[in-house]
Amino acid sequence: MKFILKARWLILVGWVVLITVLMVTQPNMAALVRDKGVANVPDGYRSSEASHLLDEWQKQDGKGSSSSTALVFYNKDGLTKQDKNEIKHGIQELKDHQKALGITDITNVFDQPSLKQQLISKNNKTMLVSLNMTLGNKDSIQVTKKLYAAIKDVSVDHYYTSDWMINNDTME
Repeated sequence: MKFILKARWLILVGWVVLITVLMVTQPNMAALVRDKGVANVPDGYRSSEASHLLDEWQKQDGKGSSSSTALVFYNKDGLTKQDKNEIKHGIQELKDHQKALGITDITNVFDQPSLKQQLISKNNKTMLVSLNMTLGNKDSIQVTKKLYAAIKDVSVDHYYTSDWMINNDTME
């Protein structure tokens, strides 16, 4: 105990040096997550079996590995008729570039009015558009930029969200 009290500064310097060495030699976590991806549930568990079944069904439907992306339109004062016309124009732009963007399906209230309650908020401030996409080996950051560029002329506030976009934001 007396040794610890007498050498407290030496011990403190030792800890600082150790922490510095560990911080300098640690791996780049962002690069690891980007390269290796997130941890997956091992085979044999029900959730991994369900994931395999969903993949099989998507392949049978000809969709391959697809990802859902939500396009959210918002106006804090409520969506006007003019806003809805602009949104409709934006959706048409996405349809026009659907193949180049990797979009396999677009679900919106204009094509399916029966979904109005599910896709437009009760206070009429938010409208959702669901996009199914096949990313394949495409650079997801570039895909995001292209999606925003496709509807850059739409003045209604909008943004995309999905798990792969959130992962990109986390990496940045």
